[in-house]
Amino acid sequence: MGELCVKLGYCLPANEQDAILSKPPLDADAFVDAVLIAEGRDPYLISKLERRPMVEIATRLVYNDSEHRQSQSRSSVTAEHSSRRGF
Repeated sequence: MGELCVKLGYCLPANEQDAILSKPPLDADAFVDAVLIAEGRDPYLISKLERRPMVEIATRLVYNDSEHRQSQSRSSVTAEHSSRRGF
């Protein structure tokens, strides 16, 4: 969430960041809505021009990274299993 703060000025207090990140919304658009609401803004009044970079950052940092970590985790478990079997 640091990039949302540094690049776009959406700097939430730590407790609000933790609340959003502990149970992230299902997709990047919903994540952006949660950030905007935490900032006291109405998501429906934000222009697409302002919203687009927020969605891109959320997609890259929250959603793609978690998919990447899950994929890596599965790969390391598979590699560990294979090494035990002598492959």
